[in-house]
Amino acid sequence: MVEATTPALPLPPSLTQIHGIHASDIIIKSAIEAALHDIRLVNPQLLDYVFASLPQDALTAKRYGATLRQTAKDWLIKTHIPVAVTPVLDELKAPLITITLVSSAEEVGETTIGDVDANASWNAFEGNTEDWPDLTTPLTVATWDPLTGTLGFVELPGTVYLAAGMSVRDAQGGVHEILEVIDDLTVKLNPGTQADFQGSSLKSGQPAWLTLVESSSFRETYRIGIHVGGEPAALSWLHSAVVFCLLRYKQALLEARGFERSTPRSTDLERNQAFETELVHSRYIELTGFVRQYWPKVTAGRIDALRARGIKVIGSGNLPGDVDPDEAPWIGDQDTLSGNAK
Repeated sequence: MVEATTPALPLPPSLTQIHGIHASDIIIKSAIEAALHDIRLVNPQLLDYVFASLPQDALTAKRYGATLRQTAKDWLIKTHIPVAVTPVLDELKAPLITITLVSSAEEVGETTIGDVDANASWNAFEGNTEDWPDLTTPLTVATWDPLTGTLGFVELPGTVYLAAGMSVRDAQGGVHEILEVIDDLTVKLNPGTQADFQGSSLKSGQPAWLTLVESSSFRETYRIGIHVGGEPAALSWLHSAVVFCLLRYKQALLEARGFERSTPRSTDLERNQAFETELVHSRYIELTGFVRQYWPKVTAGRIDALRARGIKVIGSGNLPGDVDPDEAPWIGDQDTLSGNAK
């Protein structure tokens, strides 16, 4: 038996999360096409593994050994085998692999309260990076040191607080990220920046808008039909090759693309009356797996900074006399803040 080489498949980068409604039929179709192409044309030595059991068995080696294995390999390599999703009946022509949906249902045992995603987070929504409004009207600069990147403003609107990750748009429209906040009116930009900041404005961090994504787990079953005309032996060969593909390439072509925990289950061969013009036998593989469906729940503006002031604790009376309420992280229910509290 020849050692197989690592297949050079046209795979996308491994995905940790796929948004939207999972197109499992297309994923399975393309997986079977890529896997069959690999074992038939790129790494045909893998077919030795597909048909390894009978030549290795003492009772079957003579009758079903190397000669039959080579016949099966030659048929698979030379035969064109299309893969179709729910084909039109009058277009059926064997050999053919078909894919049809049996069921797709929400998996009750894996639901979460409120359909909150298991990896819940606020995600950048496509297109939101282009909608990036200014947070302020043009600002007056108090100090600017290009050497150190220190930029100070005369004043800011009362509803805007500086935070690292925000940006400053200069007079020419250039955007500069705030690396550090020195005080309430002073920030640090990239040292050596050359720009005019008079009349500049503040922008939030990117993306300006974030979308909360919800999800739900679905259990799906697809029926993979394997149809071959003429002698049933070729049907057995193709069935074995497809099962091999579903197992060997499970991680790379199914799980990495969102169809997880897949399990195949096969039926016996039968005469297929749907092929009216030729004698065709079929076998079916029911492939069950789990996918996650995603949808955007709500889109909201990004929060760059949060400043708490004067949290009143009921029943606590007054702060100690030596504590300034304006500087304390919390106040008692009988304390008051001055108009200068920040």
